[in-house]
Amino acid sequence: MHTPSPYCIFVVAGEYGTVLFTSTDRNFIEFDEGWEFLQKGITKLKRIVEGMPETQFSSEDYMNLYTTVYKLCTQDPLNDYSQQLYDKYRETFEVYITSTVLPSLREKPEESMLQELVKRWTNHKVMAWWLSRFFHFLDRYFITRRSLPSLNEVALISFRDLVYHEVNANARVAVIDLICKEREGEQIDRELVKNVVDMTWKLTCWKTLAITILLKRRVGF
Repeated sequence: MHTPSPYCIFVVAGEYGTVLFTSTDRNFIEFDEGWEFLQKGITKLKRIVEGMPETQFSSEDYMNLYTTVYKLCTQDPLNDYSQQLYDKYRETFEVYITSTVLPSLREKPEESMLQELVKRWTNHKVMAWWLSRFFHFLDRYFITRRSLPSLNEVALISFRDLVYHEVNANARVAVIDLICKEREGEQIDRELVKNVVDMTWKLTCWKTLAITILLKRRVGF
């Protein structure tokens, strides 16, 4: 009597082409279940970025998070959650910025605000580096095929639109005040000015390139 093999092969045609699954792969992950797991990793990352007591990510942590995203994207078409993951990726930055970053910048005097802004920009880049790796499978297929902003671009746009646009006017005044103080013979934090100028260039690119070059020349960078 023939005994059926427990390792049956299923062929699924999806957005990413034809994918082969064995019967052991057919345990589909519902979006809520997968996102709950990913949120734990995101919360851990936020704690690390904020300097709270937390263990660093191990290679196993990284692979588990990446694999969860991969599975949520490569199930059959009815269980393909690529768009939801892309939306949640963007939302993660928006929520973190509005709940944590912006309150830390408000009501601070000029130079202290610049210091906090540079710190938050540095933290944002660290957070974007890790998250873009957890969600990297989206960049490889879904984002490319839909011609959407890349994961790094989403992170950059979030900081630019929610943080830079709010503090830009005050930051500009603070930088100019520091430059004026130096011209009057006072010692200033030149590294701070340089970091703010570099951040501005990164966030606005060619639109303010001329202003950036002018500022760098005026402070002797």
